[in-house]
Amino acid sequence: MIVLIVEAVAFQTSMVAVNRDWQQDIAASNEYARQRLGEGLVISNATISGEIVTLTFKNMGSVVAYVHHVWVLSVPPDSSIHESFPLGSLVVPPGTLVRHDLPVPAIDSTKTYDFKAVTTRGNIAQIRYPLASASSTSMGTTISTTTETTISTTVSTTISTTTSITSNTTVSTTTSTTIYTTTSMTTSTTISTTISTTITTNMGGMPDMISGTLMIAYQAKDAQGYNSGPSDSCHQETPMPFTGISGLQTGSTLYFLNPWLTNTVLTSAYNSHTTMYYLVNATNTKSTSIVASAGTIDLTWYGSNHITGPLFGVYYQGQFYTLGSAPTIASGSQFYAIFKIDRIAESSFPGNVFFIGSAAITNNVKGTTYYSAQLAIDGLWVRSTC
Repeated sequence: MIVLIVEAVAFQTSMVAVNRDWQQDIAASNEYARQRLGEGLVISNATISGEIVTLTFKNMGSVVAYVHHVWVLSVPPDSSIHESFPLGSLVVPPGTLVRHDLPVPAIDSTKTYDFKAVTTRGNIAQIRYPLASASSTSMGTTISTTTETTISTTVSTTISTTTSITSNTTVSTTTSTTIYTTTSMTTSTTISTTISTTITTNMGGMPDMISGTLMIAYQAKDAQGYNSGPSDSCHQETPMPFTGISGLQTGSTLYFLNPWLTNTVLTSAYNSHTTMYYLVNATNTKSTSIVASAGTIDLTWYGSNHITGPLFGVYYQGQFYTLGSAPTIASGSQFYAIFKIDRIAESSFPGNVFFIGSAAITNNVKGTTYYSAQLAIDGLWVRSTC
């Protein structure tokens, strides 16, 4: 009997240790997944001079990216180069540009190549040279916008980052950026950025969940429609323009920025002097097409402060659609849902607060063809000052 008790205690102790180790493994796996999803590495430019390839990396994410190696691939029918070049761990901090010269013997600047950078966490950024021939490889769709300028270069970038983790739930992240500039007397600029997370849950036919990165734009106005809101001198990044948008207070272009603003802007919106718009970059993960003809967004801080509004329109394959003409979005395609804020419930709170929440879309159809999906999005940071 004493032997049995000792064995039982030993077995229980062993099970506790196994459970502890399992929980530690899960915690480590979750942290690794968070860091991998936090990377936003893109290759924004590629040039060839002699046998030197100069790659410009930009980290659009929130964690440091370490570039482990770069693949140089000749584009068929040429097959002269198919080689990996180790970089060790080239450091690309968040929000910075890092240029790296890569010696590639026998490379020819008159030919076409794909350059693929692989991070130590397994994410991939890609660009095609020459840049004028680049195209999106992210789920078969390039979403772009066009603005008119007068410069004279041609720049185009394709980046693709894919992360997947499986544990009853499959998580994948796709990052895709296309910057295309064409020159002459008039220069056309096309920008497409995708940093989206897709979560698919297998639960008896429930609709797939779509999620993506939040961006923000706002227009100053007063009750008569004249500009009177605060100017934005705080954001330093290059805005992402979306043109051809109908129904704006002024003009037809929205310039989207990283999702943060100051209390001054939020107060101006609260007093109806500034209209805010939110851009959610998403992917149709269903096996069938969807239509987004209605939807809402709700961001909250401690449940007592709310920033809410309806779906304003959809930007799909380089074109803006109002809700009345909502497009059919093919399976696997990327799209932008644009929400317009019409209600801000703001109580007294100190500066530097974080609003979190979600958005949802639906086809607003009765019957068996009804569809709805949740868009889990990044939070909105409100700063007390710049």
